[in-house]
Amino acid sequence: EVTPAPLSRLAHHFREAGARERWCHYAERAGDLALASGDHQTAVAMLHAVLEEGELPAADVVRLCRKFPVFAFSGYLGSTDLVRTLRSLIDDAALDPAERGRVRVQLGRMLLHTGQYEAGSAALEQAVVDLADSPLEAASAMSALARLTAPSWPVAAQRRWLRRVTELSRTMLPAEQRLTFQGEQVMALLEMGDPAGWEAARKIPVTAASPQEAVDLTRADLNIGDAAMHWGRYGEARRRLTSGHRSAQEQGQLRLRDMAATTLVHLDWHTGAWEDLGRRAAELAAAAPDEPLIQLDTTLVTGLLAASAGDLDTA
Repeated sequence: EVTPAPLSRLAHHFREAGARERWCHYAERAGDLALASGDHQTAVAMLHAVLEEGELPAADVVRLCRKFPVFAFSGYLGSTDLVRTLRSLIDDAALDPAERGRVRVQLGRMLLHTGQYEAGSAALEQAVVDLADSPLEAASAMSALARLTAPSWPVAAQRRWLRRVTELSRTMLPAEQRLTFQGEQVMALLEMGDPAGWEAARKIPVTAASPQEAVDLTRADLNIGDAAMHWGRYGEARRRLTSGHRSAQEQGQLRLRDMAATTLVHLDWHTGAWEDLGRRAAELAAAAPDEPLIQLDTTLVTGLLAASAGDLDTA
């Protein structure tokens, strides 16, 4: 076997040859490699293709569903088909309640990322019930509900779920699993406009005890940096975004790196650091054509720059 193995090419080869089991094996491995490198679009496409193959044992279905990278959903062109696939899996009688709950978590998150808030929140609330004996995964569903902002989802509901996930994390999860939810709790508070989020942010550790914690800290820096920009705390925003960009680059987390660079471009607009800003925004947009959040932010900055120069047609 070639090292490193050309996994995507091997998957394609075995699919063309009709070797189903070997195709599924290499497609999943290619998805895992894409996940590890931060290429979420490739990962979700590969994993979706394996799920659609059908005739997989229930345990394999759940294992694949749990791998889906949440942040890819908003930019995945096959999202409608994936929603249909996940919904059909929930109806599979071979799944037990906990397995069904794990599929529901991913379905709910995907629905939220595609703007289907009522259906997404309903799936997540049912997942919490299904996952009563799986605190880590139940906490993931609760955390998504605590951060949900939609006209049909009042702040009171956010706070209710925030209290639940905070208590579950404190009492049911080991220390090494709490960091992700600590960062989510900070963001839930800041997105509600609650200044208590800044005190909570100061309690997040600055050093990681494992590779996964390192990625969690990078994501926390980027999220809190973005929140700081919107709160007008530009110094903290730049410090966190610069640190997160550097860490993401070192970790090979390509999407996080590009998101950090994009938010820094947006921050530079706010702080008047406009030299070469249009060029940087255009380069980021060209490098990530399938990332809607990057496209949105870079287009916004490009339009603001054009408006400031009096070019109203371009703006």
